[in-house]
This record gives sequence, structure tokens and C-alpha cells, in this order.
Amino acid sequence: MYKFMKIKYFFITVFSFFIVINNSFSKECFEKSQRLIELKNDYYGLEPNGKISIKDRKLLNEFYSNIKGEWKGVIQYKICEGRERSPKLTLKKANATVEIKMATNYLLIKLKKSRNDYNIGSEKLKLLGDKGLLYFKFKSKNNLVFSEIIRKRNVNGGSRQMEQNYKFEFIKDGYKKKEDILNFSISHYLNGVFIGDEKWSMIRD
Repeated sequence: MYKFMKIKYFFITVFSFFIVINNSFSKECFEKSQRLIELKNDYYGLEPNGKISIKDRKLLNEFYSNIKGEWKGVIQYKICEGRERSPKLTLKKANATVEIKMATNYLLIKLKKSRNDYNIGSEKLKLLGDKGLLYFKFKSKNNLVFSEIIRKRNVNGGSRQMEQNYKFEFIKDGYKKKEDILNFSISHYLNGVFIGDEKWSMIRD
């Protein structure tokens, strides 16, 4: 009986989260980053300058303790393709298992994705390392937002700039006090324009 209730509560939680997802997928494909709007051409020379204070570092260590371990749930993707004048929007969904570890100087997230019981890929995310941090803030002790920027050289010359905005929300003893919940989102901007979102809804595995 408890197992049935546990599964029921999880799917209610995920369904509720997808309602939020539909509302939060409000950015238009190839919409300009707020930083690009504010900085204009200076955006392309943007240098990482985010710092984590001693106070925030303490909060971060506590946050790591809460979210470390194994999780399972659902990820929904919004992917923008095509050209700016005629964008093509694709929505995808995958089941996921996640392991979160604190490495020497970064947060390591190991992700395995599946659909219809078939594995469709795996990823490793290394976050909050020594490089790339633009912005960092705890909105509350269990609600963290930060931004990172990465530059990569193109094969044919020049470079591209990826801005990624992250949001973590940890809920202790979430729906009906049965499960810890972790909501996680990433917004992707390539050379200053929006190219997609990821929304993760997880419970403890």
C-alpha cells in the first residue's frame, strides 16, 4: 500500500511540475539574453567575475549535503532549431537517474537518460568550478541561482560564447512529506540568444 501511495504522490508531483514547466517555457526561440540587452556589444567581451563569499560558501556546503546522492525523475527539454526568422521549436521528455557528488572544487552531476525503458544517453555536468562563474546567489538556503559562461573556438575560426543560467530548488520531505524533491533548470544562450531550456523534476532514489 505504501509503495502504491509513494508512486502516486510522485506522479502527482511530476504532473504539477509539468504545469509549472508549461508556464516557465515562456522564452521565445532566439530571444536575446537580458545581459546582451543591457551590455550590448560589451556582452561578447564578458569576463567571469562571480565570486562566492565565505558566508555563501558555508550555505553551499550545507546545500551540497542536502542534494548529494541518487535521484530519479523526469527531464523536459525545449530545443530551438532553424533560423531566427523561422525557428523550429521541439519539446522532448526523458526519464532520468542522477547521481550528485561534491568533487574537489566543483559539483559533479552524473545523468543517465532513458525513454520507454531504453537508454538514450548519459552526461556529466561539472558546475561551480574555478572558472566561468558570472553570478551566484542564494534566494533562500534551499534555493540557489547562478550563471556561468563558456567560450569555445570554432573549427573554422572565431569563437562561440555559451551563457548558462541555473536554478536549484531543494524541498525537504516534499509532497505529503513522503519524498525529498529536487527541481533543477538550465537556460542556454548561444552568442547571446536563447536556444533552449531543461527542466528537471527529481525525487530521492
